[in-house]
Amino acid sequence: MIGVIATLQPPSKRSTHEDLPSAYPGSTIPDMGIKENSMIQTKIAKEIGVHKSTLSREIKRNTGGRGYRPKQAHTFALQRRKEKARTRISTETWRQVDALIRKEWSSEQVSAHLFLEQGISVSHKWIYQHIY
Repeated sequence: MIGVIATLQPPSKRSTHEDLPSAYPGSTIPDMGIKENSMIQTKIAKEIGVHKSTLSREIKRNTGGRGYRPKQAHTFALQRRKEKARTRISTETWRQVDALIRKEWSSEQVSAHLFLEQGISVSHKWIYQHIY
C-alpha cells in the first residue's frame, strides 16, 4: 500500500475545485501506470468527497514538470481565472440599449439592431437583466 493515502486526512466539508490543492497539503500523487494510478485516484476522490473525474481533471490540469504540487496547482488556478476572457458591455452601449427600450423596442429587437447595425453582440437576456 502506498503511504500517501494512509497519511491523508479528508477535509471536514465537501470539497470544491479550490479545496483540492489544500485537501492534501504537501502530498503528491505517485507516478505509476494508468491502472494503478486510476485506482489510487478513485480512493482519494472518495475520501475527499468528489467524483473521480474531478480529481483526475485537477491532476491533469495542474501537473507541472515536477508532478502535482498543491501550491503550484493553486497558482495555476488563479492564473487561469485571471486570464479568463470576460466580455464587458460599455456604458455607451447600455445608453443605446436604454434609449431603444424607451422607444418600446423589445430586448430581442434591441439585440438584433445592435448586432446588425454596429456589430455589437448583447444578449437579449442580458438586456432583460439590465432592465430589471
